[in-house]
Amino acid sequence: MRTLTIAAALAIAAELAIGAALTPARAQDYPSRTIRVIVPFPPGGVLDGITRQVTERMRSVLGQPVILENKGGAGGTIGLETCTKAAPDGYTFCAVTVEQVTSRAWLEPDQWEKYKDLFPVTQLVQSKGVIYARTDLPANTLDELAKLAASQPGKLNYASFGHGSSPHLFYEWLNANNTISLDA
Repeated sequence: MRTLTIAAALAIAAELAIGAALTPARAQDYPSRTIRVIVPFPPGGVLDGITRQVTERMRSVLGQPVILENKGGAGGTIGLETCTKAAPDGYTFCAVTVEQVTSRAWLEPDQWEKYKDLFPVTQLVQSKGVIYARTDLPANTLDELAKLAASQPGKLNYASFGHGSSPHLFYEWLNANNTISLDA
């Protein structure tokens, strides 16, 4: 009886070993290692804060380490280039702002070419713009501001984060639609 049990166990083991050898390889479960999220700006900004919240949630949901890496400089270009040079294996992401997306409009084609392999995964947030003005400015609405600007051509100006930033594009849109005429 004991010989039969050992023989049966060996037969089952052999069958399992052969079956395992003939079974096609299964793809690795994702994620199986650390995920890297690049923020192309210094720590402390809005995108950094939002991305920190998202990466914290990713850690808890995915059960893997998620490292946020700030790579600021050159208006986000350094971080974007870091992202483009990463292995295309799904373990490096880049959090960007609308400025990086719209930069294609003013970059030379060869400058944009290096970003051609990046593609959007998801939109993290949608935000609203707010116009702030000095409290002594005699305008409390956009219509009042437009009338004031029309009555004083070249006298009112605005500030933005720079060429191609959301505020810059917003004011250019206002100018293009003859809503309001302000100088940068």
